[in-house]
Amino acid sequence: MQVGIKRASKTLENIKSAWVQDQDVTVGKNGDIEEYRVLLKVTFVLK
Repeated sequence: MQVGIKRASKTLENIKSAWVQDQDVTVGKNGDIEEYRVLLKVTFVLK
């Protein structure tokens, strides 16, 4: 989530909040989690 907000802040100003709408993980053959994915919704105020 932190990476997503940092990326959004490059093109959006006045970010007020964010929430995870959906999440999912990729599991490898050995049962370890290899990757996390989230659908992140960001709230911001237009000037």
